[in-house]
Amino acid sequence: MSTIQIVLEDELLAEADAQAARDGRDRSELIRNAIRDHLRRLRTRALE
Repeated sequence: MSTIQIVLEDELLAEADAQAARDGRDRSELIRNAIRDHLRRLRTRALE
């Protein structure tokens, strides 16, 4: 696994952190899952 840096608006980061806390996971896991889900939706759309 690689470590990266990204820039997020403060409000988006706060929302992500709050959601991760509600889900009982960390910020990195939430972001990894969000990217996976987004890429999966894009692939599905491309096949339609």
